[in-house]
Amino acid sequence: MKPVLEVERLSFGYDRQRPVLSDISFSLVENESVGIVGGNGAGKSTLIWCALGLLKAHGKIRLFGNERSADMRPRVGVVFQNSEDMLFMPTLLDDLILPLVNQGWSKRQAIERALQVLDQLGIRSLAHRPAS
Repeated sequence: MKPVLEVERLSFGYDRQRPVLSDISFSLVENESVGIVGGNGAGKSTLIWCALGLLKAHGKIRLFGNERSADMRPRVGVVFQNSEDMLFMPTLLDDLILPLVNQGWSKRQAIERALQVLDQLGIRSLAHRPAS
């Protein structure tokens, strides 16, 4: 199986006195489902943010077999535990077009694509309703 995410000797701390992650290594392969569990403040979100490059950590991180780079971001997604943390625009359509516009799509293209997806799901009638 192909590795999707490889982390080698990852370390990170918000300051020098308190490391949050220390010498973490693991790999995830295609079609593998993994849960990251731990108490509040254990470093779960920090680990994900480091893997995505949102926080600068020490160690090696490879996505899809290559060193992590900005052009890989469209291939990676994060789903939060609470939908309220993820859906914050006034309507479902607005929530769907936001990441597309952030990736450089024109607003018109983003709206067309979002409406196609809503049609595929059979929920186009919900486009202008709040997502939560």
